[in-house]
Amino acid sequence: METRPSGVAVAFELLEVATQMIEVRYRRDHPGASEPSVRAEVQRWLYERRGAPNGDAPGRARVLAGMGDAAHRGAAADSD
Repeated sequence: METRPSGVAVAFELLEVATQMIEVRYRRDHPGASEPSVRAEVQRWLYERRGAPNGDAPGRARVLAGMGDAAHRGAAADSD
């Protein structure tokens, strides 16, 4: 019997495909780009794409205990 992947597994798979697409597009637009610049572009996209700063979901952004960097936790605490 075949088991279906969980929603979380599907979400991570979609994220992997999206990052590969960004990498391919950047390499196409910048043929001489170095590997570090390609990785930097993918990282930039992950943090700056539409919705990323707010967690890709509607509603109030919340930081879970032990998650995120100190700057983000500080910014979230200031907004309460």
